Amino acid sequence: MDHRSVPVDRRPVPVDQRLRHLLRTGRKASGRLSQKSAAQRAGISPVYWQKIESGMQQTAPAGTLAVMCMAAGITAGQLRDAGYAEIASAADELSALAAVPVTPEEYLAATPDATPEEITALQAVWQALRAKRTADPFGPELRSTSRRDQTDR
Repeated sequence: MDHRSVPVDRRPVPVDQRLRHLLRTGRKASGRLSQKSAAQRAGISPVYWQKIESGMQQTAPAGTLAVMCMAAGITAGQLRDAGYAEIASAADELSALAAVPVTPEEYLAATPDATPEEITALQAVWQALRAKRTADPFGPELRSTSRRDQTDR
């Protein structure tokens, strides 16, 4: 099997109080991130992050929780130590995928109608992943494009 097509774990995992506390603690230790900033890093909606962290969302896919933990600076080892083996495994899978040298264009092959702005955003995200940091995929490139679009109307 091609290592680029490793599926990320989508099985629902219970979100208990200890995991919510771990997310809050990790978020605050990672530069005192707000829920909104952490959600942007993770690529999920701030509302979904808030629901998980507050306990309104009782389960979530292991892959989603892994992305959230990674955005909050929580390592797979810390997850294992805390008893979250499924989430730790999903985090390991995501880390392995991020390390694969793939061009943004290869990922866009699955989305043939991508706009130039989407390609630029995707390139920024993959460059950030390769550099082991997170980028705002809706950064200056798209904001300036949006302003141009508005002035063209």
